Amino acid sequence: MRLFVAIAALLCLGPLAWLLIHTRRGATRWLGLAVLLPGALAIPRLIPADEVSARFFVGCFVVLAALRLWEVACRATAHPEMQRTFGRFLVYFANAECYWPDTPEARREARRAGRQRILRALLVASLGAALLALRTAWPALAEHAILRWVYFSYTLVFLVPSGIAGLTGLMMQTGLDFAEVFRNPALARSPRDFWSRRWNMAFHGPVTRLIFRPLGGMRRPFVGILAVFLFSALCHEYLVLISLGSTTGAWFAFFMLQGVATLVYGELRRRNRFRRMMRPALAVACHSLWFLLGVPLFLGPMLQMVAFDSWVLW
Repeated sequence: MRLFVAIAALLCLGPLAWLLIHTRRGATRWLGLAVLLPGALAIPRLIPADEVSARFFVGCFVVLAALRLWEVACRATAHPEMQRTFGRFLVYFANAECYWPDTPEARREARRAGRQRILRALLVASLGAALLALRTAWPALAEHAILRWVYFSYTLVFLVPSGIAGLTGLMMQTGLDFAEVFRNPALARSPRDFWSRRWNMAFHGPVTRLIFRPLGGMRRPFVGILAVFLFSALCHEYLVLISLGSTTGAWFAFFMLQGVATLVYGELRRRNRFRRMMRPALAVACHSLWFLLGVPLFLGPMLQMVAFDSWVLW
């Protein structure tokens, strides 16, 4: 019952944000944000503490909803036309990286792109299913230390993007155009490529508009990138705390290490150190190795919140 109350409270955030954007006076708008943000972040606490996975997933939606509220208060939305009607605004609030094409031809193109996305999602999901089948047939896979982290990493990288891509592909059949949330993350060539172009664009888009660009963007990349990763680390620590009740700081350490790696790579790239030596296949292999080295920090809390180490196909 409390889970349904939490979901109902989460659904109320969209209409409340709609009222917020029609608040003309800046001080009143910011006061509304100051009231709504703490209320939104407290929603997962409506769920019983033993429902860890439910708290985690509701917390994920809360983080994204908080970013939408922040965007609304700052009037920094990616597609202002999505605020023209209440219905469009609710779609925007569920996914900021979408817009309604102006012409029938553009909407037909969106539907066609959505069908292609669904097919790609099925292909990537089949890779995730193959890993699950391997895990089911060979239970010892999850017991070997190194193979365990490799298996869980690629299962996550295949299954999460395919599920989101399939869902947005289906929604694009209405004519809406949704930006890719995950863009083949397994093929990332560097930390910067992974975090800025391939992984969770639903989070990356808002933080770019709200944090990176106001802090100078590419004119001051060090400050902007460090601030973005610090904010991301804090958001992820919130998810751990709201789900488990305590934290070891593993996710904070993981995202700050990724931020430092992104900065170091950007500096070396600026000095043209990788132009000759880092061919695409080698770059993908090097980044995969780097990512796998940090996986224990990420998957430790993750497996406590979502026990997908117990998933099997038969």
